Amino acid sequence: MTTEFDKAFEKMVVDAGLPTTDAQAKQKWNSVAQEVNSPFNNNSDYSPFWRTISALVTAPLMWIVKDLLLTQLLPNMFLRTAKGVFLELFGWAVDLPLKQAAKAKGAVVFARLLAAGEVIIPAGTVVQSPVINGKTYHLITLASATMLDGVASVSVNCEAVEAGAGYNLPAGYYAILPVAVPGVDSVTNTANWLQSAGADKESDDDYRLRIRNQFTAVNQYHTDSVYTKIITSFANINTRNVFFQHDAPRGPGTANAFILMDVGQPSGQLLADIETHVMDDGNHGHGDDLRVFAMPETFHNLVATIQAVPNTTPEEKTQLQASVYDAIAAAFRQNNQYAMTLTQPWSEFSFSRLAAELHALFPDLYAVSFSLPSITSTLNVPRLSSLQVVYP
Repeated sequence: MTTEFDKAFEKMVVDAGLPTTDAQAKQKWNSVAQEVNSPFNNNSDYSPFWRTISALVTAPLMWIVKDLLLTQLLPNMFLRTAKGVFLELFGWAVDLPLKQAAKAKGAVVFARLLAAGEVIIPAGTVVQSPVINGKTYHLITLASATMLDGVASVSVNCEAVEAGAGYNLPAGYYAILPVAVPGVDSVTNTANWLQSAGADKESDDDYRLRIRNQFTAVNQYHTDSVYTKIITSFANINTRNVFFQHDAPRGPGTANAFILMDVGQPSGQLLADIETHVMDDGNHGHGDDLRVFAMPETFHNLVATIQAVPNTTPEEKTQLQASVYDAIAAAFRQNNQYAMTLTQPWSEFSFSRLAAELHALFPDLYAVSFSLPSITSTLNVPRLSSLQVVYP
């Protein structure tokens, strides 16, 4: 698809007098030949001579102009359109390295009904989520743990089997033991289970925003840009998900930073680490008092009523129901297996847009309606307290 930037780059090339098509190249060669008094008379497309000239001169020129200049060099000369290693060079110029992927680490709770005797949870025990759009997330315990006699539950440290932000699932998702542990009746992750959130390798778009922010952060005053730079140095926080409250909530010189995550909620440990890095490690302005919090939340009960297209089988209806559930949950930041418009602070969450996105995702979805018309947020993010996807 041709973008406004593609057109701008092509205009640069045209304005510089370079040909951008085979026909223009042919015309240019004829013009040069006329200027040096050596015209090409045998310049038919069927001429072996002209085909040789095209192969030796025209084709390489078009490769240089189209594939190298227009596709690679010009786009990667500008921060807004640079990609990959070229974007990393922009980051290097402002001492801002690309953030790499990280594994989620946290603790899950193993429980039993009868607190009698000892139960050992071995190191390497796997805990998994339900299937979300074909993907199952697995945690593995890092060390063995013991539920002592009379103790009904134990919290066990674990780590995601691979890196990625998708593992930052909210409370209740990690509730399946694919291999039963004798004596254990249930397992779950609680609301504050994350100790270190998982992260994907930083995307070009997120990295570009951090680099752009860096240009306004280079000053002697601790402005929003400076604090955004400091906070987004953590692997799982991006520039779009940092919000500030400036109205001196604890008196002059005070402000609050509110943190969002694309999947799940920031843990108390993550917030404490960020605040310690800012306030205790000397990364704040003179007299500044910046406190770091999770973005406040509002909770909503939502019912989505769906209809499948005619002749859909019962099995397909069940799968559609589950898929629509997961896609709606993704919009409310419970997973990242679907590319949905996310709930945001200071915005209105549109259920008509959500419906359009669901129709685009699922061809078997004939109709969908919601129990809420929209959700308007201020300095908070909408979450789901309950979600039902039902057929009429």
